[in-house]
Amino acid sequence: MADRKEYRDDEEIYEGRGWLPTWWTVMLWAGFAFAAVYSIYTHGVAGWSQEAQYREESAAIEALRPRTVATLGEDGANPLRGDAAAIDRGHKTFLANCAACHKEDATGNIGPNLTDTTWLHGNTDRALFALIMEGALTPDTWKQNPPKGPMPAHKDLLGAQKVLEVMSYLATLNTSLKPR
Repeated sequence: MADRKEYRDDEEIYEGRGWLPTWWTVMLWAGFAFAAVYSIYTHGVAGWSQEAQYREESAAIEALRPRTVATLGEDGANPLRGDAAAIDRGHKTFLANCAACHKEDATGNIGPNLTDTTWLHGNTDRALFALIMEGALTPDTWKQNPPKGPMPAHKDLLGAQKVLEVMSYLATLNTSLKPR
């Protein structure tokens, strides 16, 4: 091992050149140039702005939200109760949005059974409409035996029209749901 040089603790490590490698320096300056050109093009030439993109995306989301204004009758009854077309649409909406918690036959899974005569929040159209639109907090759901999960608000997801259609479908499943 005569060809290996022994180093002592008091010797300095020799680094060769004292600057960065040429390829690294070229890549650094190319990155700076790209950033400058990209910023000038994006904000100056193309006219992109974060505020404009936010407004466009917000408008697209708002277009997806349900806008149909529907309410209960003056007496608190569901105006779509007994309407065959509304019942069919309500059944489809129930299967798509409600069956995950209440099962396809509405006998209850995570959510309560909707076919029995037990209604924790009231068995009128007015009470059920408020419950579906606004949801139920967790302490309210602990009253169930056995306790079930919370009911999320569906006013933004479904809108009043679809909620009324689902209620008309539920009225066909459970005769204990009263119009008033």
